[in-house]
Amino acid sequence: MFGWVVAGKLNVKNKEPNELYSHFLSTENDLKTDSLLQRFWETEELSVKKQFLSDEELFCEDHFQSTFKYNDQADVQQMYRQILVDREDQNLQLIVWRESKDSPIREYKRCTVTYGTASAPYLATRCLFQVGLEIERDNPTVSSLIKESFYIDDLMAGATSSEEAITSKKTLSQVLEARGFHFRKWRSNSPDVLSHISSNWVGNTSNLEIHPDECSKALGLTWNSVKDTFIFNLKVNFPDNITKRSFLSQSARLFDPLGFLTPCTVYIKIFYQQLWLLKLDWDSPLPDALATKWKTFRKELNKFV
Repeated sequence: MFGWVVAGKLNVKNKEPNELYSHFLSTENDLKTDSLLQRFWETEELSVKKQFLSDEELFCEDHFQSTFKYNDQADVQQMYRQILVDREDQNLQLIVWRESKDSPIREYKRCTVTYGTASAPYLATRCLFQVGLEIERDNPTVSSLIKESFYIDDLMAGATSSEEAITSKKTLSQVLEARGFHFRKWRSNSPDVLSHISSNWVGNTSNLEIHPDECSKALGLTWNSVKDTFIFNLKVNFPDNITKRSFLSQSARLFDPLGFLTPCTVYIKIFYQQLWLLKLDWDSPLPDALATKWKTFRKELNKFV
């Protein structure tokens, strides 16, 4: 069931004599937790090179803030599953599967772009960009929105008036839905814009207890559409005896892809290193000194996020 949700419907592979190449998608089930964490350290390794916004990037941010009054955000529903892979390349996406251990093994083809493959983000983005190119002559405004206001399947756009935002939303939806791309989770800081969207497609807030009807996920962050600010909502409930496993699981919930909370996340990574040097088992409680240190930091973090 989970595989169908992620991958969609699969076609049974036909044996064609002129097919000379194939490749089976596979997963690694023998990776140990330590190996996975080693990959995490390699991915999260801090770089000594400092990165600053260039003059052009600063200009772009200032230009957006000074020229747009209304912000709109939406998400393309199941974007990868709307894009067919060329028939000649579908043999590179073969899967073996059986319903039960008593059933025969069968071969299936993945006909659409496969989530998790290295090429998936490019293929999806390139198809969306192609739509923008095709309508450029007839509708240059919407063409620019498609080519410049998407990050993979996330739309982040602006408008100078609610009327402009409503018109752009309507035309953009018509163009993309005609090609199989359906929007969901619409958010806007304009009540007028939201009133023109079906309630079934308006994004639900993820922080009802803090900012009712104002917050939604945008690029993995929480956006306050009324104040037009990013916020963080971290819920971590540690048991009385904090173990290595529970600590790593709970602390990883602080998601900060843009580095807004770098002073906090760096401290957590240092804490990871201190914990790793102890060489504890996964379910061994943390030493009292280390557990107290973490609880103190956690209370202070509540004041920040």
